[in-house]
Order: sequence, then C-alpha cells, then structure tokens
Amino acid sequence: MTLKPPVQADSLKETMEAAYRILSIRSRSEEELKEKLKQRGFRAGTIDQAVSSLREKGYLNDAEFSLNFARHLIRTRRYGLIRIEEELRKKGIPAGILRDTINNLTGEIDEKAMVVNALEVRLRRSNFASMDEKGKRKIMQYLFRKGFSLTTIYEVLKSRKWNIIENDRN
Repeated sequence: MTLKPPVQADSLKETMEAAYRILSIRSRSEEELKEKLKQRGFRAGTIDQAVSSLREKGYLNDAEFSLNFARHLIRTRRYGLIRIEEELRKKGIPAGILRDTINNLTGEIDEKAMVVNALEVRLRRSNFASMDEKGKRKIMQYLFRKGFSLTTIYEVLKSRKWNIIENDRN
C-alpha cells in the first residue's frame, strides 16, 4: 500500500469541505480536527480560519464534545474520573473546559457504585474471601487503571461486603 502525498490545498473552501467530511464521521475536539486537517496537507492559516468558522456555526464546541465524550467513556468503558481526565487531555481539551467537565461529572456519577460494579464484574468467578496479597494487588491495580482514586478504591475494598483489604490502612 502506497501513501499519497498530502495535498497542498490553499483554499478555505477545500479546507472546510474536508473538515465537514471529518466531522461527519464523528464529532471531534478543535485540536483533533486541526491535527487531522494538518495530516491531510492543509496549511495552518486556512485550518485556523476553517476551525474558527466551524466554531461560530456551532459545529465545533469543545465543552459539549468534552462532556459527551466523558459520558460515553463512563457508559461504555466504565472509566473513573481520573482516567476520563487523562483521555480528554489526549484529545486536546483546554484545561478550563476539562475542569468544568470533571466538576459536572462529579455531581452526576457515584464513583463508589462504579467501583463496586467493576469489582462484581471482575470477581464474578473468584473466591475473593480467600485471595492472597498478589490477587488483592491485581484488583487494586485494575481499579486504578480504570481511573478510580485510591481513596475510593480503599473505601470500597474495606467495606463489609468486600472486606478484601485489612483495616490496617488509613
């Protein structure tokens, strides 16, 4: 398979058409769209004009994209807030919008319930009452990779229902 050289497109119309095609596949952050257009060989000046025009027309909205993408990650991947923040940062979401999104989600979701759900799925075939230390560490690492805070993980694992870790940690 040979790669075509990037097109050196100069017109705003061509850049806008490419941007519409990219956005018709799925919504994207401004930064993602800029990167896609750059990969296709469009110049920085026309990319900035196109992004500005799309923002004014309401086709690009980082705050809306950020919240929708975060909710998608919660629903489909069952990520915690830490992991969601990391994924949004990768998408090029500005810090202020990122903070607002996380604050909105904090009021919407119950992370402890999400940890319990993740544990139930993960441990449905295990006898977690007789787990060794290695098994307990693996569970904690799994939950941490999912994006849950250590405080939340410890609270859930110390609860009577799970009683996976000893009460020697504060």
